[in-house]
Amino acid sequence: MSIEGLYNSYFSLYTNSIVSTDTYGGVNRVMVLVGTFPCYVTALNGDELVAYGKTNVVSTHMLFCKIMDIKSSDVVYIDEWGWFNISFIDNANNMGHHNEIYLYQAAAPQVEAESSTSSESSSSSSSSES
Repeated sequence: MSIEGLYNSYFSLYTNSIVSTDTYGGVNRVMVLVGTFPCYVTALNGDELVAYGKTNVVSTHMLFCKIMDIKSSDVVYIDEWGWFNISFIDNANNMGHHNEIYLYQAAAPQVEAESSTSSESSSSSSSSES
């Protein structure tokens, strides 16, 4: 059975990108959109909550998607669910069939503007309101 038939949502994958470095060597980072992909997402109930490592990060949601290059430092936005950090990425049974990604709720990160056309249209609409 194909996992694609189970997809119930879409997620946007964001990764860290270095924007600039200041004179003291400090790095300014921003999240950049990698792409939007179909997925199956579900909330974990109290019996399924998973805690990894000594930091005791508790995963609250699980995302299933096709095999792709995802890092635990990436951030996920799921339509109608919100922003999530990644706590664990599992290639189920190392079969190369799909990824099972454990997530926990996060605050919205600083995200790079997607295009200059959206800012141009918002400035033209605000000038027409005046």
